[in-house]
Amino acid sequence: MHGRKCFILSAILTATLAGCSGNSLMKPDCHSCTVEEQEWKEFSWGSLEGKWKGTVENIRNERDQAKKTKTEKAAEFTFVKATAFGTCASLPANAIVLNGLLWEQGSDSGAREYEAFIPADDGKVAYGRVSVSKMNNKDFCQFRRLGRVMGKNRLNLPTVSFSGRNAVSGRGIASNDGAQAKEQDVSVEFLRFAPLEKPTAFQADGRKPASTKEQERPALIFRVFKISTAATGKHEWVGTEEFIYRLWKSQ
Repeated sequence: MHGRKCFILSAILTATLAGCSGNSLMKPDCHSCTVEEQEWKEFSWGSLEGKWKGTVENIRNERDQAKKTKTEKAAEFTFVKATAFGTCASLPANAIVLNGLLWEQGSDSGAREYEAFIPADDGKVAYGRVSVSKMNNKDFCQFRRLGRVMGKNRLNLPTVSFSGRNAVSGRGIASNDGAQAKEQDVSVEFLRFAPLEKPTAFQADGRKPASTKEQERPALIFRVFKISTAATGKHEWVGTEEFIYRLWKSQ
C-alpha cells in the first residue's frame, strides 16, 4: 500500500511539472511556470524595439456575474524610442514606449495612457505612464514616473504595481444609476523575454507563427492584473481583470 501511495504521489508530481515544462508556454496557467522556463535571457532594449503580434487572453471576474468570462483576441503592439513617440513633457529620451493600449482605462476624460520603460542603473528598469489628452483641439502629453525602479516578481523579472481612480459609466454599488467611481490597483509584470535572431513568419490570421515549434514559445509574455473596488464611502470589491499577452516579433 505504501508503494502504491508513493507511485500515485510521484505521478501527480510528474504531471504537475509537465504542465509547465517543454513546449507549454501557451497554456492558460503558464504564468505560474518556473524560472527556468521563463527566465529573462540576454535582455536588451534594442531587441525590444519593433512590432510584435500575437494574442491577448482576458479573464474577467465581476461581482455581479455568476462566473468568470474568458476571451482571446489578436494583439499587436509597437515598442518605439521616446523620440519617435512624439513630444511629451519630462519623458526621458532613452525611454522605450509601448505604443498601444494595454487595457481600457474606462476614464471619462478621454485620455489615452501608454507604458514607458526607462533603462536605469545596474541593468534595472524604471516604469512610467505616458498620458495623451486633448486640450484646445491639440494633443497634450505628460509623463509620470511610478517609483524609482520596477521590482522583481517570482521569476526575477520586472514588475510594478500602482493605484488609480477612474469614473466609469455603469451601475453603481450603492445606487442604480449615475457614474461609479472606481479605485483600481494595477500590476504590470514581464513573464518572459527571449530575443529572436530574426522576425517571425506568421500564419495568415497574424495570431500565431507559421512554425508549430515557435507557436509554443512566445518570445514575449507579460501580464496586466487589475483589482477594482467601488469608492462609495467604503471600498467594496467590484471585480478583477487579467490580461495575458503572448507575442512574437513581426518586424
